[in-house]
Amino acid sequence: MNEEEDLNDVDGWLLIYVILKYLAAFWGTAMIGVQFYVSTINRRPLSHALDLPLLLMAVGILTSVAAATAVLRTSHWALQLVGLDLLYSAVAQIIAAIALIAIGVGSQQFPLLLRTIVQLAVLCAWFMYFRESRRVHATLGRNLLEEAAEPVELSNPVDFKLDQHRTKS
Repeated sequence: MNEEEDLNDVDGWLLIYVILKYLAAFWGTAMIGVQFYVSTINRRPLSHALDLPLLLMAVGILTSVAAATAVLRTSHWALQLVGLDLLYSAVAQIIAAIALIAIGVGSQQFPLLLRTIVQLAVLCAWFMYFRESRRVHATLGRNLLEEAAEPVELSNPVDFKLDQHRTKS
C-alpha cells in the first residue's frame, strides 16, 4: 500500500478533531443547562451579562456539530464547515473576552485574557492542521483554503443541452 491510501480515512488527528468537537458541543450544552438551572433554583432571571456568552456558546455548538459531522461523513462541504467553525470560534472568543472585560470582572481580567490567547493559539494550530495536513487532503480531497478542482467549462452550453436531448431520443 502506498502512503496516500493509508491516510484516506478519518483517523489520527482528524478523528481527534471530530471527538473534541462533539465533546465541546456536549460540554457547551451542559453549561447552558447549568446556567438556566441555577437561575431557576435562585428564582431570578439570567443576568443580561450572560446573554451574549450563552448565545455565542449555543451557535458554537451548532457550528461544532455541523463541522464534526461533515468531517466524519467526509462530506463535500466538510472543509467549508470546518473553516466556518474555526472562524466563528475565534471571533466568539474575542467577543466574549471583550464583553466580560468591559463588564469589569476585576481580578479575573488577566486569567480571561490568558485563556483567550491560549484558545486562539489552539484554533490557529487546528487551522494550520487543516491547511497543511496530508490526511485532510487525502480524506477530504483538498486542504483548507486550497482551490477546488476547476469545473469543466463548456464552450457553448446550448450545444451541450442539444446533445443531451439527442442522446435521449
